[in-house]
Amino acid sequence: MALLTGEIPEVADAAVLTRLPGLLPTLRSSERRIAEAILDDPQAVSRDTIEQLAARCGTSKTSVTRFCRTIGLAGYTELRLALAGDVGRRRDESWRAELGSSADPQNPADVVVDELLTANVRALTETVRTLDRAALAASVDALASAGRIDLYGIGGSGTVAADLQRRFHRIGRVAHAWSESHDALTGAAMLGASDVAIALSHTGETSEVAAALALARDRGATTIAVTNYPGSAVAAAADLVLVTAAHEERARADGLAGRHAQMFVVDCLYVLVAGVLHDESQSGLRRTSEAVRSTRRAR
Repeated sequence: MALLTGEIPEVADAAVLTRLPGLLPTLRSSERRIAEAILDDPQAVSRDTIEQLAARCGTSKTSVTRFCRTIGLAGYTELRLALAGDVGRRRDESWRAELGSSADPQNPADVVVDELLTANVRALTETVRTLDRAALAASVDALASAGRIDLYGIGGSGTVAADLQRRFHRIGRVAHAWSESHDALTGAAMLGASDVAIALSHTGETSEVAAALALARDRGATTIAVTNYPGSAVAAAADLVLVTAAHEERARADGLAGRHAQMFVVDCLYVLVAGVLHDESQSGLRRTSEAVRSTRRAR
């Protein structure tokens, strides 16, 4: 696609520490122990021999090698190099190893502001770094030619879906946002091969959203998932997966870092689709702006 120029990064090239949290649910028990050891102390693991890491995790060298291949690396040497790079980059960018301490009532406002900014900048920066450009381009192509677009999301993801629906409507795209499970399913049942369905779910495990997306795919629609977890149920129902990279503490599972990363991805979709359909988009924006001009107070 002409709008997406430059080198398209492979997902395997993305930062290991960024991708591992989202891969945890998909790993077998021995591989999960290795992943958790890496996330607990990536600097130590980057110095370990393969024998030392296997012993640390109570597993075998074969399992470590298999883990490397599972996450898209050729072998253990590549894993150590990737971890060393990740650790160095995070140190250089002064990212804290632990986020979420902003909830401490003893923290002054300046500390809270700085930590929240760090979390949000990190989510956006790592989402940009890991976003699959080929999947993004394919999603834009499908959306630009879609007869109808359905969006599924519940809770916070539902507000993002509703916002994208309004923006698509203004550039002439026929779009519906469904935040209630029965509405989502009945909407999905009416889709066909010329249509597109987008599911938004940070965890990827919202069952109502996964069910609607799976039905949309069964009906022949192109399905797109925007999620933080590429091994999730929502991702499994998608033809194209756009992965965000936000790391929320359990105590702040409703934090905005994940939402902002999600909003960034859907903004990319909207802007790129509007670019593909430039004349139609400009006409729609002009007509809709004129329609509400009389409701605005004159300055």
